[in-house]
Amino acid sequence: MRADLTGGTGLPVADARGLPAQRRIDLVLVWALDRLTREGVAETFEYIKRLSSHGVQFVSFTEEHFRTTGPAGELMIAVTAWIAKQERLRISERVQAGLNRAREQGTRSGKPVGRPRVVFRRDQAIELRRSGLSWRETARKLGVGMTTVRRACDVATPSGESGGN
Repeated sequence: MRADLTGGTGLPVADARGLPAQRRIDLVLVWALDRLTREGVAETFEYIKRLSSHGVQFVSFTEEHFRTTGPAGELMIAVTAWIAKQERLRISERVQAGLNRAREQGTRSGKPVGRPRVVFRRDQAIELRRSGLSWRETARKLGVGMTTVRRACDVATPSGESGGN
């Protein structure tokens, strides 16, 4: 989907720029009011007013109590629009906090920089090698790569006594 069609800026482009002349739209159906917009109360009412001025009815599928007419419906829409805006702000704050935390830890995605360290029992690798298993058999038994086993054994025995199978 193109970025200019929807998003944090409000309604889809067809509604934001005026309804297309080639088709008649009678109804805008959304799953929930906060799926229409999270911009706030005034903006939500402006979108609904714009839709109404074109003869388009607004319906929230999961919120049957929203009717675009009458004071009760307007109150419900106002409260939900306010909650949606607050939710948008909280989401934005959480995303920003997560990005800042990731930056402090030296990464952009939150994942560690470089190759992840393999966690396994190095003492088992040494024991299995001493019992006569090959590098490949030891690696398979521990669920790691052969090079990982070789490195672990080389670190454990700095003189390189781990054998050359």
